[in-house]
Amino acid sequence: MLPCKDLGVEGEQPTTSAAAAGTGAKLSAVVRLITGIPKEERILVFVQFVDLLQKVHECLVEAGVPTAILKGTANQRSTTIEAFQTGGEVKKGEPRVLLLNLRDESAAGANLTSANHCIFLHPLLVDTQQQFDSCDTQAVGRVRRYGQGRTVQLYRFSVATTIDADILEIGRAHV
Repeated sequence: MLPCKDLGVEGEQPTTSAAAAGTGAKLSAVVRLITGIPKEERILVFVQFVDLLQKVHECLVEAGVPTAILKGTANQRSTTIEAFQTGGEVKKGEPRVLLLNLRDESAAGANLTSANHCIFLHPLLVDTQQQFDSCDTQAVGRVRRYGQGRTVQLYRFSVATTIDADILEIGRAHV
């Protein structure tokens, strides 16, 4: 697991840029991470909570990062995935970042190998270690599969002395 302090978050005040205005240090660090990844590389961001998913989307759009949320009908989700999966350099109007709900099954089975970065915004809150392992494996499996020609980078954000630490501690108790 990559602690947030390694990404310059611990004890840091949110940045004053328009993209980070009104956000916490963690979300500011996520925006910095994404904007620091080469522009031709695509990124999956996994978030469990719908309201937070929307906030992440707003921050990335404000930062000028082409972003889509996987949601809607099966046809809408298929269109979103197709736009994301085009491969090669990101063209105008194509999403570079795809936001997915960790608990939503809408991406189950989807081959998202055009992405080679996965960001977990927070630890997954579930009832059992088995549920955690299942959701985590499913999420990582979207990009780490046959046809992936690049090294996949995983980023897991958690902040000490917050609910994140409590969730991780509960998860360790289930091991």
